[in-house]
Amino acid sequence: MELILRTATAADLDDLANIACAAFPADPQWDYRFPRRKEFPDDTYRCTREGYKSMLEEDGVAINVITTDVHGAQQPIALAVWELMFEETSNFLDIANCDDRRDADFKRMKAFDDACFKAKKTFFDDVYGDQQIHLRILATHPDWQRHGAGTKHCNWGLDLAYDHRIPVTVLSSPLGGQLYTYLKFETLGFFKVQVEGEEEKLSIGAMVKHYKDDDGELEKRF
Repeated sequence: MELILRTATAADLDDLANIACAAFPADPQWDYRFPRRKEFPDDTYRCTREGYKSMLEEDGVAINVITTDVHGAQQPIALAVWELMFEETSNFLDIANCDDRRDADFKRMKAFDDACFKAKKTFFDDVYGDQQIHLRILATHPDWQRHGAGTKHCNWGLDLAYDHRIPVTVLSSPLGGQLYTYLKFETLGFFKVQVEGEEEKLSIGAMVKHYKDDDGELEKRF
């Protein structure tokens, strides 16, 4: 199966939203933040689409898609959102909050955003500053997982990081951590997402990929 990576455009917004809405329910943080998504799927889709529209307009953010041939046409099947920290970037953002959405737990959304912002600063920004490339989002549609799309997306970022001689950083769920471990990312630590007074919580890892082989020379990718 041929996988083609290209830059996403506004014409891809429906596909970006479809990929995200299909892929992310496998990640515990999706149900944690959007516990009523099955009751209000239209809200989930609408706000997810608005989030990607905002990210397409952010300075210093690159969104890529991977396409493959589906019934004779190239269909996007995977996406990646990168913060190019060596360029001028906006603040950390995730899927748009959409004040009128009915699928979300807003306290949990705020706890998630606050914890991720703090962790990114502590583990990455205070250490690497703007000398890093940060993988914000990576998703493959479930129908096309385990065909190499996630690795191909990561290698795009690893190649760019190699060119600039800077690390790649990511805040990873346990599910995503399997891929990043395979790609030789190092786990720096974990942080908790929890609303005060609640028992339910998330554990998210902070991971980094440097470029040194056994001889101390830079290596390009996995």
